[in-house]
Amino acid sequence: MVRKLTPKTLLERETQILDLAHDILLTEGPAFVTMERIAELVPFSKGTLYNHFKSREDVLMALFCRIQAGVHAIFSKGASYPGSSRDRYAAIIAASEVRSWSESDCCPQIIAPEVLEKASPEYHQRLTELHHKILGLLSSIATDAIEAGELPRDTPLEELIYGTWALAVGADELHRQKMIYPELTEETFAPIRRGMLHRMLDGYQWQPLSLERDYESIHQKVLSTVFAEEWAERKDQLKDEN
Repeated sequence: MVRKLTPKTLLERETQILDLAHDILLTEGPAFVTMERIAELVPFSKGTLYNHFKSREDVLMALFCRIQAGVHAIFSKGASYPGSSRDRYAAIIAASEVRSWSESDCCPQIIAPEVLEKASPEYHQRLTELHHKILGLLSSIATDAIEAGELPRDTPLEELIYGTWALAVGADELHRQKMIYPELTEETFAPIRRGMLHRMLDGYQWQPLSLERDYESIHQKVLSTVFAEEWAERKDQLKDEN
């Protein structure tokens, strides 16, 4: 008689598979995240591995979904900051920075075109739902700003949300690749990134403008309150590096 596994056991196995895939990704690169390589490391059969994931593309998509779920969680935490709509958006900018401190969660290049093409529909659906949740969170803050008279009524929300996300992600990737100002450290790059994003928000006339409000002070308040634990760990890490 085949023993039926509990949902908890199934989830634990899936987590174990994704953890191993994550380690391979970070240490060896995306090309080495294969079913054969994962099967060498898991404490169960290759057949069991395929019962959880049909292909390497599904593993990579599931891993990317897990990362995006983490993005939504930390953005939601940032959005809880008590302040004006722009303060809360600034807190999400801070949250994206806090997220970047965890190198193990920064996995660019996971979703190559061939991965998207071959992954199962269920993972496409899962990723779409996660992105809608993230976009919905950002959009809700911008909508609050319009209702509060802090953004003009004719503000194109999709343009604003897409633009700030693209600017943040693009800046991160250019910095990671050391394509512009390669001498910049993480600590010198971060305020430049924040400055670019706030100048963009100024362009949309999101009140109060950065000339009228010290968003660097807001950033520090967000770190010391909403992300107090993460900020303490980051300061310890910087001390060790120095």
